[in-house]
Amino acid sequence: MCKGQQGSIGISGGLAANNINFRTASTDLEIRNRLGAAVSVNYIHPLKGKLFVEGGIGGMKIIYTVKNTRNGIFQTYSDAHLQLPFMIGYDFSVSKKMYLPVSVGLIADYWISGQISGLNPNVFSPVIQKDQQASSINLERFDSGYAFKPGLDKRFTAGVGASVGIAFLLYPRLSVLPAATVLYMRNGKFMGNSAPVTPRFFAGKLSLGILYNFYR
Repeated sequence: MCKGQQGSIGISGGLAANNINFRTASTDLEIRNRLGAAVSVNYIHPLKGKLFVEGGIGGMKIIYTVKNTRNGIFQTYSDAHLQLPFMIGYDFSVSKKMYLPVSVGLIADYWISGQISGLNPNVFSPVIQKDQQASSINLERFDSGYAFKPGLDKRFTAGVGASVGIAFLLYPRLSVLPAATVLYMRNGKFMGNSAPVTPRFFAGKLSLGILYNFYR
């Protein structure tokens, strides 16, 4: 990113799209990925020439639905993650007031909390058919916090990321920065027998940030 001689600090926010993927033996399960949100605060320190290092703290909400297409049962997961990126990058100059910051690096991730909503069967309240001889399972809506499974869920994980942006210099110390970021990491959620391996996910962020440059 564009840097002052002593570094820069920036804040950004935007949309997050994820692509959760895990193996399943059932052909009835369908995964639908949904839009979430992301925010971050970063510090950028200049190195030699146009090289820089970047670190910070951010949050991302990952949302996806697992649905059984045969019976209509589904669960929508909304997971909040805390992320600590460490990136190295390079500024490509376009003009005096525009530049392209490109960076790659590692991202540490901590799964803070989760929420589940959807439809589950209520076996204690069956629906009796008109002939009074047959019944079907009643589906009920629910919405609750996710209960972590000790020893199974992995709340700490790490991955890799890359980012590219287009920065516009508004004032000598202030820039606006639309950016796109992609992440790849393991998802620490234990999905039961339907997913004998740890799920993995790609995530993409489209953000708009403000960058303040420090000078001597």
